[in-house]
Amino acid sequence: MDQRFNDSALEHYLNRSGDYSNDSGEEREEEEEEEEDRIITTTTTTTTNTSSSPPSSSSSPPPLPPLPPYEINYDFVENAEEEEYIQRQVQSESIRQENKREEMENLYYSIHNNIFSNIYAGGELTAKQQAYIQKHQDIISDLPYEVLCKILSFLDVNTLISTSLVSNLFNKISNSNEIWKPKCKTFNIEDSEYMLKKATIYTSSPKQTSINNVVINENNETIQQSPIFSNTTVYDLKSSFMTAHTSRFYTDDLEPYYDNVEQYSNGDDEYDDEEYDDDDDDDDDEELKIENGWKKLYIELGSIKLYGTYDLIVKGMESSTCDSPSQTIENTLSNGHAFWSSKGSLTSQGNEYLIYKLEQPICIVSSVVLSAYRALFQSGFPTYSPKGVIISVGFSMDQYHYKSELFPCEQTDSPQTFKLEPSLVLGGYIRLDLIGKYQTQSSDRQYYHAINQIQVEGVPIGSLESKPNLSLSMLQFYSKFKSLSTLIHYNNNNINHPPNIDNSILTTTTTTTTTTTTSTSTSTTGKDEFTYKEILSKLRSYMAPKLDKARIKKQNIYNVISDIVEGRFEQAIDTIFKNDLRSKKIFNICVQSISGKRFSTDETLFLANQACLDGNITIFTRLLLTSRISPSPDLGDLMLSNGYALIAAEIFSQCQILDRAIQCLFIAGCHEEALLYTRNYTNDNPLDIVYLIKLFRQYSLYQGCHFTIIFLEFYNSIRNELENRRRGRNNNNNNNNNNNNNNNNNNNNNNNNNNNNNGGGFDEDDQGGRFINNMTIEADTIGQVFDINNISDSNDITTLLTELKKLFKTLKKESPIRTPTQTFSRLSNFFSSFQTIRVNRTE
Repeated sequence: MDQRFNDSALEHYLNRSGDYSNDSGEEREEEEEEEEDRIITTTTTTTTNTSSSPPSSSSSPPPLPPLPPYEINYDFVENAEEEEYIQRQVQSESIRQENKREEMENLYYSIHNNIFSNIYAGGELTAKQQAYIQKHQDIISDLPYEVLCKILSFLDVNTLISTSLVSNLFNKISNSNEIWKPKCKTFNIEDSEYMLKKATIYTSSPKQTSINNVVINENNETIQQSPIFSNTTVYDLKSSFMTAHTSRFYTDDLEPYYDNVEQYSNGDDEYDDEEYDDDDDDDDDEELKIENGWKKLYIELGSIKLYGTYDLIVKGMESSTCDSPSQTIENTLSNGHAFWSSKGSLTSQGNEYLIYKLEQPICIVSSVVLSAYRALFQSGFPTYSPKGVIISVGFSMDQYHYKSELFPCEQTDSPQTFKLEPSLVLGGYIRLDLIGKYQTQSSDRQYYHAINQIQVEGVPIGSLESKPNLSLSMLQFYSKFKSLSTLIHYNNNNINHPPNIDNSILTTTTTTTTTTTTSTSTSTTGKDEFTYKEILSKLRSYMAPKLDKARIKKQNIYNVISDIVEGRFEQAIDTIFKNDLRSKKIFNICVQSISGKRFSTDETLFLANQACLDGNITIFTRLLLTSRISPSPDLGDLMLSNGYALIAAEIFSQCQILDRAIQCLFIAGCHEEALLYTRNYTNDNPLDIVYLIKLFRQYSLYQGCHFTIIFLEFYNSIRNELENRRRGRNNNNNNNNNNNNNNNNNNNNNNNNNNNNNGGGFDEDDQGGRFINNMTIEADTIGQVFDINNISDSNDITTLLTELKKLFKTLKKESPIRTPTQTFSRLSNFFSSFQTIRVNRTE
């Protein structure tokens, strides 16, 4: 009876539910010891009570407690042999548990998955457990540690994080440097199928739900205006023009930085023995830091955010050549009309270089933008761009540890972007080697380079506040090239005059005092030492003013957006003026505003000026077409002077200044549209077309001849059509006269009177008739404008057209001017001449 109870209790104990994983082995052993102590205490108490007072016959015996799995209470042992057998069994089990722990600590021990870890539960397995193990084969349990590391190295980051939660051993393997170190290397760039993309909108785009705005005009006609965003919020508008992107970088240069191997600015590779702690607990912590080093570095390399500001350059240091003192490298720091030009070379194989200083001695360089210069004051408007660019980055002007491949360049004045990411490129100086030349200058037939602007996008080390491991690794890499003490002297707040060294972080290595009979002098020898974290803190303090300004600018932009959303346009423009908030995306918030109000004339002029400076004309055009701005003659002159003739024509048309609209359409090369405006203009106001053609001829012989041909053909077509109509009416009148013999004399008299009154003109009620009557065409005078002197009859338009077409075939084709025109001297003269155009207005 007793033996059966013991066996059933043991089986129940072994089959009880619980955690049998590797991680809970020690906890399980502690629970068993506590349970054993409790059972022995209970048994002893029961035995004592039984011996002192025997139980009565009416009371039942107390229930027996459960027995421990590997030890039987001595009260139920019948002989000494069984007792010795049980002791040997317990000892062997303890030895087996100890050996198991040692094997688990062995790096080459087989690692078991959590599903199959019941084998370490302790004691013998039950039949159910054995059947489960036989049914589920553990394939990876017998693999060595190195093989498992190789397998886990192919897993992605999310899978590795999930694997680390399985057990302590898997957590140790998933944090191993052997897994994370290869993931940081540059050979992963092709494996990850990295695609180079320009800066995109970082947050979600504005909601496109809109409402239709219906307006009734003065004539009671229903007009469907463009939709206005009904549910646009400040956050949506802000996200529509805030551009940023997060990039993952790879590097072969950096290594994790560890506190226990602190390096100093003197560049020594030997470390102070006092920095090491021999305690076992500290050794475990240091080992854990070393294991997680590459993992932390990998994570921080993948979360570097770039905002597309392209403001990493602070100074132009050196150029290979310079054509004139007014064309220096400093001109390439701003997007103005100034530029840098090299000296001329006889062949197109000449190379030049430009060197710039970056924001801080250690910066992450992501991309470079090059804008070549287009000479609008030269014939043909040539662009002096290089054929290729090589980018070099280093920590000094004389030594560059990074050199890119040859990036090909196009011959265009549009900005060209050269991406260095995802390779992590560090440096404080950048050099651009301009390889090859496209363009020759017509005056001396030599090849030149001319650059309008150079921009560099990246992140200085002082802005990496949330990435301490990456920043310290960058400092560690810098120390291989230069002494870290130079970083303390660096401050871009005053580039020409470095600040004094902050003595609060200086550590004097040795101090010797020499005493003499006359005086006592103290001399300090040795090198100043700075810890990595102290230097990093100093570099961050140098960037603090700039970061504060960026935060203030961000808040001001938010205020501008809020004012525009609520319709306070005047207040928004005042904020832009006061804080100099210039952004290429500023017009997006105007188009997507939920308010239907217009910008005032002054506000419109400001927005137009910003659009011309930033090159963001597309958004401004949307404002114009959606009637969100107030057109004015000054606005038209501004757009025309900046080379946007079509936009200026639309503005003058809205202002009902049709003569200026004709001028702008001609400059844009839209001659057919110019004729339509001319026709509408001459319906009410007679126009001296000969003087207008003279002005067009002064602007461009090709365009002036082209316009005159189109105009004369249009004039002839209308005149011929009107002649046919008049002949038809005369024929009808003659037929009526023949049928009505009694009224012939009266009809003839009336016809003669009508012809005399019209003076050979056309019906004023006809639009074409008004166009012909309000315009005087003298063929001989127009021919003299184009040096055609063989026309004697002023009405011989057919001969004039023939001669003009012959001349037009001999002229060289010229494209209409659609680019900024501030530098066109001939255009400026043309504009001033056009102001005095003679228009005979009717009283």
